[in-house]
Amino acid sequence: MTNILRDASQDGDVMHILRLERQCITMAQHLKSEDSKLLDDQLSLSGEAEVSFRFLQDTERYRQHIDVLFPNGVRDLPRREGMYTFVNSQTAHLRSGKSHFTAQESARTEFYSARELSLHAALNTYKHLQRTALFPAVVSVELEVRALAREMGIDDPKIWAEPRTDGQDYKGEIVHVDEERGYLVQHNGKKSLFVHQLDRLSKTPEIGENVKVSYPKDQEQKATVETVERQRSRSARR
Repeated sequence: MTNILRDASQDGDVMHILRLERQCITMAQHLKSEDSKLLDDQLSLSGEAEVSFRFLQDTERYRQHIDVLFPNGVRDLPRREGMYTFVNSQTAHLRSGKSHFTAQESARTEFYSARELSLHAALNTYKHLQRTALFPAVVSVELEVRALAREMGIDDPKIWAEPRTDGQDYKGEIVHVDEERGYLVQHNGKKSLFVHQLDRLSKTPEIGENVKVSYPKDQEQKATVETVERQRSRSARR
């Protein structure tokens, strides 16, 4: 079962992972190795997690539901949903259990760790689906910037699709400008790529320019763009 759980963590298939975790809970019930009420509660929470996941799969209905709950819009992912409750409580339970295992119980420790790993994978998949449902434009830009990072030879890039704009400064080279979709990408010379909306900037810099983008604390004002030095990037594109 440990290896099956590890494989599941690689796939991130939410329903498969929930079924596996239920099997683990049911096995504990059969062995009477843990408190029966606690295990019943875990099964109940897993059911709520499945309900929340199935609801999320209906993207339009889920988005409408969130619009009703948050009429002023959301800036972050709603985290009081069944999937979060189950994964957070279950992984806390597993961590606590591992802390009481002896050195001779290494197999059981690995089993619990594999369960944690698979549950975290399920939650990551859930979060991705949430972001796709609630922030489709941001997710689309992130995919484009990730492709750009691959062209530039950047492994494991840090993409800031919505960087803070409350008095923050960003320095780096402009590596991509998409005038049609209204954004540009700035590379800080390391692994970070910042996305700036063109309508928030005082001017649009050229690809290859090394600039400092400074956002004022007053959100009504546009960010200033100061050229630090000019250089062309072989990996740049328009």
